[in-house]
This record gives sequence, C-alpha cells and structure tokens, in this order.
Amino acid sequence: MQKTINFIQETAYEMDILFLGADGFIGNLIRKAQDTQTPDHKPSRWSHVAMVWDRNLIIESTIGFEPYVGTGRKWDNGVQFYPLRERVKASGDEVALVHLPLHYTQIMGAQAEAERLFEQGIKYPILGLLGSFFAYKFFPQWHSNPLDNSKTKLYCSAFVAKAYSCATNLLTNTKYDIDNISPQILWNIVTKIDKVKMFDLRSNGNDVF
Repeated sequence: MQKTINFIQETAYEMDILFLGADGFIGNLIRKAQDTQTPDHKPSRWSHVAMVWDRNLIIESTIGFEPYVGTGRKWDNGVQFYPLRERVKASGDEVALVHLPLHYTQIMGAQAEAERLFEQGIKYPILGLLGSFFAYKFFPQWHSNPLDNSKTKLYCSAFVAKAYSCATNLLTNTKYDIDNISPQILWNIVTKIDKVKMFDLRSNGNDVF
C-alpha cells in the first residue's frame, strides 16, 4: 500500500484521474452494478473515481463518513477535498492512475471547473446513483437519469466527467449522459484514448507495477 501511495505522490500530475476499487459491501455493490459495462460482464474493478489535486490532496464527490478537509464535519457528502493517502488506504484494493494527453491550459480548465463545483456545493445523489443502476440494467442507452434530472448533483465519475467536459470532449464522447457515467464507463473511455498514460498500481491488495 505504501509503495502505491509513494508512486502516486511522486508521479501524478494535477488532475490525473485516480480509479479505486474497494472490497467492502458498498464497494462490491457498485462494482457488481456495472457488470453490463465490462468486456467479460463480470463486476467492475472500480467503485470510485477521484482527481489528484496535489501531492497530498484529491478532489472527489463522495458520501462522507469521516471529517473532511476544510469543514471538519462528519456525514458530509458531495464534492470535497480529501487526503490522497487516506483515500487510497480506505478504497485501494484496486488502484490505477490515468494521465490524459491534454495541453496545460486544458488541465487548468478542468481544475477550475472542479473548484467551481466544489464552491457551488455540489452534493452526492443517492437517488441518482440508484437511478443509474436502474438505467445500466434495463436501459443501456438511456440518455438521462430516471431518478435525478435536476443536474445539480454528481456522483464520483460524473463529477470527473463534468470537470473535464469544460476542457475537452474526450470524456463525454459516449452514449451516456454525464449524470450516468459510471467508473467503468469512464475507464472504458480513457483506455481507448490515444497516447493516454495508465499505471496499474494495485490489484486485490497487492502492488502490481
């Protein structure tokens, strides 16, 4: 685990995408819900997605059960900053780091949008997550979320796609609307981008450099 954390801190650029897969009840539920999106129709490796802010922080949209950086509140939810080290420890049974082939101005545009969404107080949509699960299972080409069409809440992977949508169309060229982009859909997109850099760091609790 420490080797993975060290690698991210030494290698990652601002706004690199961090894919995480936790093995707990919620993590496994999210992974299983994405089995229609994986090539082998097995549960996804991924249950969470975040973006690297700097050496020590990530920015993410999540359900919070710990005190958050900046607010100190528990049970907070939505777009927040969180220690990179603690997130990898909590959700790092599977870990991959992705660096998109973008110009510096595009990266800064995505960063500015992520910060704007943080300042706007974007929340994590519980009903929206359930709506996406419903859409994945029964309506693979659904273009909107049946339980959250307000466009004012974003879960983790939708938040990442939203932030980057202001800088590039690389993450939004998909049949899914942004509010339905799952971690696996995001993974499917980035793995097909030309010149993308991907680092598979950890699998089932083991470092796999």
